[in-house]
Amino acid sequence: MKHIRTTATLVALFIITSFSLQLPAPLISKPPTARAASVSASTKQGLALYNQGVVMNKQKNYAKAVTNFTKAVKLLKNNANLYYQLGTSYEGLKKYVVAASKYREAVKFNPRHSNAKAALKRLDRGPKVIVFTANW
Repeated sequence: MKHIRTTATLVALFIITSFSLQLPAPLISKPPTARAASVSASTKQGLALYNQGVVMNKQKNYAKAVTNFTKAVKLLKNNANLYYQLGTSYEGLKKYVVAASKYREAVKFNPRHSNAKAALKRLDRGPKVIVFTANW
């Protein structure tokens, strides 16, 4: 019974606040569930692949993470966080050139993506590979 009174109080408070703030009608009339239902199946699948990729990155299973992120890129276009995570996967695989290109993509889609910018700086001043050739 206490839960019902609390919910009723919150609803009444929301209605009073909404009318006193004079919010636009679409913000009041559209419940959150209606917006969540409008997400397409491909977007949901892309987000699931993204989340699986993040888990794989945390487990340091970078090859599987790259697979998941690459599939997600096809479903979620222009997502800076997705490209950043893909870059971290390639960096984990020590494919630094590919990682840098993915970080650049992340910055392209979100110029304020501080993690991608920091990763690019880190790769730029990282250990340089010196190749020795022998003339025998």
